[in-house]
Amino acid sequence: MTQQQNTASQSDTPQNPANGTEQNPSEQNQGGQKKTGRFTHHKAPIKRPYMGMLYGSPGVGKTTLAASIPNAIIIDLEWGADGYTCDYIKLDPMDSPAEIIEEIQKAVAYAVKQGFTTIVIDSLTTLCAHFEKLFLLQAGKLSPDADYGRDYDKINTLVKTFLGDQQSKTGLFPRLKAHNCSLLLISHQKDMVDSVGTSNLLYSTVPQLYKGMR
Repeated sequence: MTQQQNTASQSDTPQNPANGTEQNPSEQNQGGQKKTGRFTHHKAPIKRPYMGMLYGSPGVGKTTLAASIPNAIIIDLEWGADGYTCDYIKLDPMDSPAEIIEEIQKAVAYAVKQGFTTIVIDSLTTLCAHFEKLFLLQAGKLSPDADYGRDYDKINTLVKTFLGDQQSKTGLFPRLKAHNCSLLLISHQKDMVDSVGTSNLLYSTVPQLYKGMR
């Protein structure tokens, strides 16, 4: 036992094999490597901010998964984050669409200031519904014009402009990207029923990931 202790104390200070001189036990090398005695610590690269989406049917665990992301905060548009051991901000669903969109901007600014590295919007489905209401109010309509999807295209453009993407210079994600912060959207998968002959065909619509999202 004593001999092993002595051997360890003699090797506490590493020797430079080239000239026998003492070597600093903590020595920074090129490529983000840190030399500590006989061990080399390879530093992890800086995380690249991402913009992505979680989608699925209700109850499959989308919010549960988002709540497990380290250093994330959920902007809760559906009041569904209660009970999770994560940070979240609740927005009042009784506010007008314009007020809710403004509150999202304020919540994001607050989250960035507090040092969170992932912002989760729960959900994109509800956010789109608010933009649809805002569009209808501004256009003086009761419902979107479904002919050829013209109004839905306009509403979709409003949402995309608000969120931005990897290539955009304006919008929510470019602002977050400048602070090395990621954006994760949670979306519902809607089950649809089509009549085919005498039977009904059940299928699910999947949210489209537009260019710039991954």
